[in-house]
Amino acid sequence: MSQFNFLVFEADIEKAQTAENHYLKTGDYQALDKAITSWERILKHPDFNKVEENLRLGIINNSAGTYLRRYWATGSLKDLDCALFGWESLVKTLDNSPYLPIILNNLGNVLRNRYYHTGESKDLEHSIATFQKAREIIPTDSTELPSILSNLANVLRDNYIRTGNLEDLEQAIELYHQAITLTPNNAPDLPSRLSNLGNVLSNRYEISGKVENLEQAIELYHRAIALTPSHSPDLPSHLSNLGNALSSRYEISGKVENLEQAIELYHQAIALTPNNSPELPSRLNNLGNTLSHRYTETGEIKDLERAIELYHQAIALTPNNSPELPSRLNNLGNALSNRYASTGKFENLQQVLKLYHQAIALTPDNSPELANRLSNLGNALNSRYADTRKLEDLQQAIKTYQQAIKLSPHRSSNLTEILNELESELHNYVLC
Repeated sequence: MSQFNFLVFEADIEKAQTAENHYLKTGDYQALDKAITSWERILKHPDFNKVEENLRLGIINNSAGTYLRRYWATGSLKDLDCALFGWESLVKTLDNSPYLPIILNNLGNVLRNRYYHTGESKDLEHSIATFQKAREIIPTDSTELPSILSNLANVLRDNYIRTGNLEDLEQAIELYHQAITLTPNNAPDLPSRLSNLGNVLSNRYEISGKVENLEQAIELYHRAIALTPSHSPDLPSHLSNLGNALSSRYEISGKVENLEQAIELYHQAIALTPNNSPELPSRLNNLGNTLSHRYTETGEIKDLERAIELYHQAIALTPNNSPELPSRLNNLGNALSNRYASTGKFENLQQVLKLYHQAIALTPDNSPELANRLSNLGNALNSRYADTRKLEDLQQAIKTYQQAIKLSPHRSSNLTEILNELESELHNYVLC
């Protein structure tokens, strides 16, 4: 390759790196377009394959990273595929290379993102295996080790959410602790790792009910936000996570100020999230949840109507195969159930039943959320029986409650009481 071509590549490399740094400092995702334009000029150049190997592999790796960042900002599957192609090609090339753990780490990340888009468990399993391999081969004194530990923890938490396997959750907590211990206090990745540890502690709180887990999570989220620059693209995620935890604290304490703080945090997070970001549906859904809570607290119908609107928006933006879709369908069903209770309009109840059925059909059989969703469906069927007095509604409600109790016997005292009443009702119905 001529010196002239090398200088052309050098200029584009500098432009791409400058544009990406601008994005990281300001959150201006249009800077990613400029970076990718520069990377693509290099990648499509007829002499690219003649470039010295280390430089060529570095360009493929860095361009794949930019594609992934733009996917995070815009949700373009084409960008996700480009990132996946780049890192898969490097893994095939770099066998036994000291750079292989870093590339495996990057490949694991893009597979995790594809799992969130497709809902394919094989993508998540491949991601876990990829991070585990990276962890096995990376030197213990490598500066990249904290990133690999943190990312492996991320996918183990995802697997816990998918399957309810508590061992995955506990392992994730331990890995986050290790990653944070190895991360310098001034490292730009520290806030995200603190926030991620907060997430798994929040999950543990949901299982154990131990308030200290929730309070630890809240403290970690506050630290993450304090360490995050105001224009960082990571800030909306940290704000949203703190909003989730404060919403959970409200459910314990009943203190409306926690709910109001959560609502404000979600508004801030949404305002900072690009319209096409794959994170936007989650944040819309979270704001809908807190407005639903406030409706329950105050009876303000405008909060309920706004929550319903937000749930619709979140569902419309959620890929059909996303593992997040069942939860969002269930949340919309809950809000419409509240509207039915307020208005008595039968069509709202019919929508509720449809949504709960859809949510259950999409929920894995071993999901820790299945019992709750069956309980919701049982409640809706019970409400329809109260309206219609049809035997089939009564029978379906009983069957659904029985399934919910079987899946979660330690949390079902209230359901058992309802079930006993319905079985007595069925006995009287048959006698009549």
